Amino acid sequence: MIWNNHLLLIFIFTSIISIYSDELSDLNKKFISTYDHARDYLISITNPLIICNGDNVIIIHRGKRYQEQVIPKLYHDLKSISHMPFKIYLTVMFNLGTLSDDNYTELKQYLQDIRSIRNSIQFPTDIQQTQYDIIDLSIEYLETILKTKFIDQTQLNEFCQQARHLFSVNIDLAARAQLDMLDTKIRPWYEERFNDTERNTLKILIMGPKTARYGYIEKTYFYTLLGER
Repeated sequence: MIWNNHLLLIFIFTSIISIYSDELSDLNKKFISTYDHARDYLISITNPLIICNGDNVIIIHRGKRYQEQVIPKLYHDLKSISHMPFKIYLTVMFNLGTLSDDNYTELKQYLQDIRSIRNSIQFPTDIQQTQYDIIDLSIEYLETILKTKFIDQTQLNEFCQQARHLFSVNIDLAARAQLDMLDTKIRPWYEERFNDTERNTLKILIMGPKTARYGYIEKTYFYTLLGER
């Protein structure tokens, strides 16, 4: 009887939450609608406006909308290479000691995958070796733990330290690739297509889950372009 009463209370409480949640959701839709109208209106009266959103920028200029890709494939490829040792670490970080059967199977397949990738990747000559170094580090560590079926804390720490150094190189390379393409696409607009008045009234909107903080690549770029501090 006590158990049945407990279930009844859970059902009632859940139903109340559902009712209030639905009401709040409907009410919030009105806010979203008003927000969308306000945003669209502000965009319509702001000229020129550059909106950074993911891989692209949208340029609103004299009533027309233009879109430019500003993050190159190279940027994403460098991230993908850097994620290899990170994926390995995330797989074993809670598996110190004897390697579990599931992780063994997963990492054995992953080793085959990255060996295959190593034979097919193509990067600019001046950065190709760094990518090989990251892949080879990952292959070497995987071969060790798959052979011993054991995750040693000291070995894992050494692997992470070596990977971190290579990460820093790739982070710089990815940032440079992003900045180069961003500048190639934006500077002609700023210097050639915007007139003096438009350059002085230009607004920049950087989209994202969080406010663009100090050091954020796009924010730093536009501060430099506009001569802001």
